[in-house]
Amino acid sequence: MKHLQNLISAMALVASAFVATDFATAAKPFAVVSVDKLEKFVYRGIPNPITIQVPNAKSVKVSCEGLKKIDEFGHYTFNPGAGTQATVKIEAIMNSGLKYKDSVILRIGNIPSRRNCFAGVTSYYGEIPKLGYDTFDNGKLTIERDYRYEETFKIDGFMLKVPGMAALEMRSDSLSQEAMKSIRKLKRGNQVTIYDIKGKSSLSTMILCDKSHPILLEIK
Repeated sequence: MKHLQNLISAMALVASAFVATDFATAAKPFAVVSVDKLEKFVYRGIPNPITIQVPNAKSVKVSCEGLKKIDEFGHYTFNPGAGTQATVKIEAIMNSGLKYKDSVILRIGNIPSRRNCFAGVTSYYGEIPKLGYDTFDNGKLTIERDYRYEETFKIDGFMLKVPGMAALEMRSDSLSQEAMKSIRKLKRGNQVTIYDIKGKSSLSTMILCDKSHPILLEIK
């Protein structure tokens, strides 16, 4: 009798193992959707890199307005339109032949404003920085932004307005010798304006430097 009980217990363990194995292989698949460097967040106005993958799938179909497929490894770019969110729909056929559907909501935000700076300072917040002649001479024009992506700007030029003179065109990120001659003639308290900044972002050739925020500087 004891031998029979041991045999029944052993059979029960084997049966439970088969049930556990079957449950594991039949578990519901899932979609891995990641916005590169972000958390389910995309910016309007740039091609956001997105990775979409479904493990153990032999084919995956993804749909969302503004989504563009890059390769066969689940890489896409997404240019969102209007609104505050977008839904990415995913349909997959698993290796087992089963069909799988899922959807992921991405939050949409506008690209943050840029701060135009010269010699590391800006008048963006309303206060006018005061600079000496040597700082003007050695200073460079830069652009900053509180952004979730790494971004750099290539500055091709800008306009400089000095009191009492016609505007001067700069063709780099710094002041020309001609511009410095004009600045050195100014007195303490005189102000100059840097505006119409030309250049492009490293994220997209469609993003130009911000012309709407001139830099106002004062002679120290």
